[in-house]
Amino acid sequence: RGVTGLVAGGRGAGKTTALGSLLWELPPAARALLIEDTPELPVAALASADRDVQRLRVGDDAEPTPSEAVRTALRLGGGALVVGEVRGEEAAAVYEAMRVGATGETVLGTIHGADPTAVRERVVTDLGVAPASFAATDLLVVMANHRVETIVEVIGRAGEVSFDAVFERTGEG
Repeated sequence: RGVTGLVAGGRGAGKTTALGSLLWELPPAARALLIEDTPELPVAALASADRDVQRLRVGDDAEPTPSEAVRTALRLGGGALVVGEVRGEEAAAVYEAMRVGATGETVLGTIHGADPTAVRERVVTDLGVAPASFAATDLLVVMANHRVETIVEVIGRAGEVSFDAVFERTGEG
């Protein structure tokens, strides 16, 4: 609870599956607001288990835009903000949520990136999020072949970011 994190990996790595599994770990009474352009997260299953979950559909000329959807979710407050994939204009709003708008709330999403350094590069360089804002990420989970490969804590100090490994897969086991 209250964690900001991204599930990273390449195409078909299992990012969305892992994120969907994490949703079951939220407290049952916590509201989860899911923002997706392609509905993939298990909203129906969560709702049928009496979880408070709502999807805000974006993309394909849907209203609202991804960025507006994140801001709307912030106004609704309380619980978890989940972005199906952080890949465009919503990145700034997601990091705004991580830094100030969702203090004490869970903010989760998926992103393409093969390792923590690649995720930082994608967020900062490709998506234009300030390095100090990226430091608001608590955890990065890196997936490959539907397996957790690495979990790191993001440590931000004096504008610099480092990664402290919490879990690293070794060998085939």
